[in-house]
Amino acid sequence: MNRLAPAVLRPLLRAVEVLAVVLAAGTVLLGILMTASIAFGEFSASVPLVPDLDSVPEVEQEDVYAWVFFDTVRVVHPDPPAVARALKWGGYAAVAVVVLAGCVVAFTLARRLRAGRPFSRFAAASLLTLGILATLAAFLSPALLLEATAAMVSDLGLRTADAAGLVVYEASEGPAALLLDRFPSPGVVIRHANWVLAGVGGILVVISFAFRRGAALQADTEGLV
Repeated sequence: MNRLAPAVLRPLLRAVEVLAVVLAAGTVLLGILMTASIAFGEFSASVPLVPDLDSVPEVEQEDVYAWVFFDTVRVVHPDPPAVARALKWGGYAAVAVVVLAGCVVAFTLARRLRAGRPFSRFAAASLLTLGILATLAAFLSPALLLEATAAMVSDLGLRTADAAGLVVYEASEGPAALLLDRFPSPGVVIRHANWVLAGVGGILVVISFAFRRGAALQADTEGLV
């Protein structure tokens, strides 16, 4: 039996290999540029602004919640602290690691498919690892980026109203303040987590178990030949 991939798939698999190499190289290049920008450039972020007490809606009834849509302001720091730079770099690096790992897995699987051996324990383990990394990055990356914004705003000495998605106006006396979203508040997680990346990670985990089963069946088949 011919164990090579069908001829019609070879150009496609070769294209996948080339695309994986190009994407990995582009990610590395972009990472170098981003590192330089984070290390030496200024920081800016859009942050919600809690209105001052004069803007608080008057509600006659007690124990009533009022939803208020905050304005967003642009905060710029010309020379952010090192901790803010490190957190921002970590936020982008978490996604870059997933992209690079995905390129390695795609390249490896394409080569194995061209050789007619798509299933293996290595492939299953690679997909499982990639799925776990993607799921972790979906939450870790935005958490680090939000912490970088918090560190930047804190270094500027701006007034903040750090709340878990709900502002109690009685505790926000004085002028307007910036509202900083922080993990692991459930509301913040829902708004800022990369759910697409988390979903892809979950799918990869499921596929990894299918590959593990396929590797076992492939080994049994080869043992009978």
